[in-house]
Amino acid sequence: TGQCHGFNSAEGGLSLASASASFSDLVNVSSVGNPNVVRVVPNDPVNSYLVQKLEGTAGTRMPQGLGALDNIDMTNIKTWINKDALND
Repeated sequence: TGQCHGFNSAEGGLSLASASASFSDLVNVSSVGNPNVVRVVPNDPVNSYLVQKLEGTAGTRMPQGLGALDNIDMTNIKTWINKDALND
């Protein structure tokens, strides 16, 4: 979660500091920077802004200043989204 979305900062209104905060800030929530897109659309990773940001297809690739997530992490995120993005 680093310095941008961690315990001391919630850039763009997104906190990844805890599971409950992450879920409530991600699923079916519009992006602060681009209110026309939803951060995580359950069952739709292609149209989930989180995936677009992590892949670098929407603005600056996240995590900013670090390398891209590996294929395992991206697969896990997309699988979670494809399984209805449940709070589990």
